[in-house]
Amino acid sequence: MVNEYQAIPTRREELDIQSRAISERYNEQIETLRNAEPMGGAVYSAKFRELMNQQSAEVASLYEAGGTWPVFFFAYSFLLHTANVSKLIWPNPSVFGPEKKKVGDKVADLVALHDSRGPAIRQGLDIQGDVWSIKSKDLRNDLEHYDERLEGWYVTSPRRNMADMGLMPRNAISGLDDPDFRRNLDPQSLVFYIE
Repeated sequence: MVNEYQAIPTRREELDIQSRAISERYNEQIETLRNAEPMGGAVYSAKFRELMNQQSAEVASLYEAGGTWPVFFFAYSFLLHTANVSKLIWPNPSVFGPEKKKVGDKVADLVALHDSRGPAIRQGLDIQGDVWSIKSKDLRNDLEHYDERLEGWYVTSPRRNMADMGLMPRNAISGLDDPDFRRNLDPQSLVFYIE
């Protein structure tokens, strides 16, 4: 489906133009709000959040109607599965939490199994060197610890506006800082962002 979407540049451009038009319309409403209400006030904050939610929903609906919405879910599912494959090929040498409790005094045996499994799989698949992208734990941790990433965003985001699970260019919604795009697949560059 991704290739199908990329193969239709006029449709993609059309969606992006419509998306920018939606953003411009909401920017005008936000500017009117700024002139009517003091920034940071309760009324301003509530109305601003409402406008941002409406804009996000309208842009998401636009791309969904364009037949692209499933692409995000397939891409996200692919990344989650890749993270699980990564754990099989490069296992964590430690045992934590429920797994440690479950094996009791056999923790050393489990660690030894982890230590032998990774090299055996890599040898069987002829995986050599450290240049494999899926070896990195950064994306794996971002996917697995999304709750912690979300909490970190919540306490550091100045406005707490969010666009999550998006399939749109990052400039499709104005008024959002880069970290406010939580999980996003840019259909033009095919870059998956997780902040």
